[in-house]
Amino acid sequence: MTPERLVEAEARFETMVARLLDDQANELTPLAAGLLAASHSGYCSDSHTFSKRLGVEHALVIRECVMLADQLGAIRVERKNERSQRMVFSLTDAGLEMLGAVR
Repeated sequence: MTPERLVEAEARFETMVARLLDDQANELTPLAAGLLAASHSGYCSDSHTFSKRLGVEHALVIRECVMLADQLGAIRVERKNERSQRMVFSLTDAGLEMLGAVR
């Protein structure tokens, strides 16, 4: 991703997180909102990149991905690296619905 595109994605990401937390505060943690917004905005779509860019422990990101996938059905884990535990994820219809007010 070029630096310019990264800046654009970061801006979309920040706006979406703020709106998601306003709209879905009872269902989503700030980290979960960040993961949904990151995937939708193109900021990133894997747990390791998200962890590095936001300075959050990877284990916390993984735990939130599992909750979003298993409890809310908001993301689909496309691939998981067994050694590093990196998860590549995408939004499901439920995740897109959560983002509906943000679009």
